[in-house]
Amino acid sequence: MSYDHPSKGYRVVDATFYAQVEPRGIRTRWDSKQSKNVPTVDSAAVVNITQSRPAKPKSGCVVVELTLRVPENVFLPLQPTAIIDLPDTMTAVSALIEVDAEDANDQGVLDYLASQAGGS
Repeated sequence: MSYDHPSKGYRVVDATFYAQVEPRGIRTRWDSKQSKNVPTVDSAAVVNITQSRPAKPKSGCVVVELTLRVPENVFLPLQPTAIIDLPDTMTAVSALIEVDAEDANDQGVLDYLASQAGGS
């Protein structure tokens, strides 16, 4: 569900997921304050991502809940502007159909496509 961002002035959607993070390069280093060797991690890697908290995380991993807050308008260009259903009788592997039209839903376009399919 989208909602107004509290300080940005636009609508956002949240996407929450869970990342399992595994430490890499575990070694020890000398800590002069403690006068002993202490463990340290050189890096970490995400080894699994799920949409719900994993019931049994991979051994040695920590599970981190992350939420991406994405502006709603980034998804709007993905909405289709025209849908044309072609039956299998109107398709051919080598057929080339060119259409020049301002409105892809115009009946003339559909008639043209039907006439081209019959002629190939």
